[in-house]
Amino acid sequence: RCCPARSVSAVVARRAVPGSRFSVPRGRSWARDPIAAGAILPHSSTLVIGEDELRALVPKAPEPLTEEFEIDVIQEMMLQYHCRADTITVLKRRAYAEGQSAGDGRAKRVGGVMFYRSPARRSQVRRAAVLREGLDDSLIIDSTGAGDFFAAAILAGESLGQVRAIQTLDLATGMARHKLEHKPATAFERLDAMPYGESLPAAVGKVFVSHSHRNEILARR
Repeated sequence: RCCPARSVSAVVARRAVPGSRFSVPRGRSWARDPIAAGAILPHSSTLVIGEDELRALVPKAPEPLTEEFEIDVIQEMMLQYHCRADTITVLKRRAYAEGQSAGDGRAKRVGGVMFYRSPARRSQVRRAAVLREGLDDSLIIDSTGAGDFFAAAILAGESLGQVRAIQTLDLATGMARHKLEHKPATAFERLDAMPYGESLPAAVGKVFVSHSHRNEILARR
């Protein structure tokens, strides 16, 4: 998982390890820079963004961005930035019930929406969503790394060889919640007991999360 400012590292690693896939995390700074976005998105296998990034990439996106328009906006982004046909886009969502606002104290629903193309019909973008009731602020122990846990679950789901969108999003939102409830010292405990629907096979492979800013280190890994 490579930070956008290190997209050169992703290219180096992709050439060094054929078949490598890269997750691009959220970042309004790169999304607001057309040159940076144009350098990053064509190489991304998995793009994890929020509504802020999506609006920066596609300024004409309707307000509010409802389910009705999501696929059209995602397709426009993928065409405009020459994304790969097999790129998976995950839109992180924070939703409130009708008549509810962010400040009224009631629980929000959080999670992700996945957009992907099936191998048989590359021209058709499919959509799948998982939203869970968010944690109360008093229950959050440490939010650091929750996004990394979310992205690692998406990559683990990808490594199965076919998209299992609902199961993957369910795992991702569950892992992010798990991290929010733990400090770093205990964050990796009991991850193997996370509910997932279908179990990951033992030979699924490794998920590598990198924050390295040095090309030679990333390529060596």
